[in-house]
Order: sequence, then structure tokens, then C-alpha cells
Amino acid sequence: GVPSLSSHKKGDLHVRVHRRDRPVNDITQFARDVLAAADAADSAAVSILDDAAHELASTVGMAAGHLGTGSSPGGVPVALGGRILEPESGLRRRLDGLLAGMQGLEVRSADASGLDGAIRLGVGRIPPAFRSLIHVWKENDR
Repeated sequence: GVPSLSSHKKGDLHVRVHRRDRPVNDITQFARDVLAAADAADSAAVSILDDAAHELASTVGMAAGHLGTGSSPGGVPVALGGRILEPESGLRRRLDGLLAGMQGLEVRSADASGLDGAIRLGVGRIPPAFRSLIHVWKENDR
């Protein structure tokens, strides 16, 4: 089972996670643990997901405001992707609910993953706008 997140002292969890041997992997797993704990009605996990959904919705709102709702016929396209935003996840359900209340957005699931995009850029012609941002490692690179 998933340990209760509510049992952790407020303020110490981030310290313990970042002191781990493999913090990136553990943080990724922690996100999955939070999703599972929220599904089990753990109050701390529910609060984390609610806060995360509001932060993501705020970011989408700011980006859409910058682009302008007239930038696309159906509204500003918003593609949601990644494991924690799979269509049936608790975070995705919360975020979808918040985004549904925002005008001028065309929200959908991403067509592919970030890894798919990286591979496509790595093996294909890199668009000029992205050339300075991408390094394709070659066999003789050190």
C-alpha cells in the first residue's frame, strides 16, 4: 500500500527526498505515490493535487493570455501530456475541470511524448528556430 502522506511532518518531506541517492527517480516515483494516495483519499495528497492543478491551470491561463484567444480558430491549442497527466489520473481530472471553465482554450491530450519529439529532432532536420537549443551527440563527441 501507499504510505499516508499526511503522516509526514510538514516541511521535512522535500529535504528527505532530495537527500536520496537517486533523487530524480525518487521524485518521479513520489508523483505516482501522490496520485495513488490521493485516489485513496489521503488529505495531504489531495491537497498537493489540488494545488498542482491550480498552478498548471494558472500557467495555461497566462500563456493563453499572452498568445491571445484569437490565435487559433478553435481557441488556443493546449496539449496535455506525460504520465501524471494521463486522461484518467487524478491530476488530469482536476486540471480538466479547471481548464473547462476557462474561455478560448482547445484542450486535448498530446499526440506523442517528449521523448518522441526528442528522437524526431535528433534523427531529422532540426528546424532553424531550435538549432541553438539542441545538440545532437555524435560518436566522437566527448
